[in-house]
Amino acid sequence: YGVSFRRLAIIDQKNGQQPFYNKKRKSLIFVNGEIYNGENLLKTLPNKNFRLSSNSDIEPLIHLYDYYGISFLENINGTFA
Repeated sequence: YGVSFRRLAIIDQKNGQQPFYNKKRKSLIFVNGEIYNGENLLKTLPNKNFRLSSNSDIEPLIHLYDYYGISFLENINGTFA
């Protein structure tokens, strides 16, 4: 299996390469778009046992998914696919 992905990188071009993985590397995410409130949503997590590896607006999403499951999408503000 394989996945191909192309994105216009504006924020954190050097370290913001996708996909981003969760801590256990069992989930990954790649997104085309911009997330406006990802870092603010990270503050809602009770467990801060992760480290962001970039300044990407996308990376917080994988940690939100780990905690909230797919319902995290209900609280995301942005333009994305």
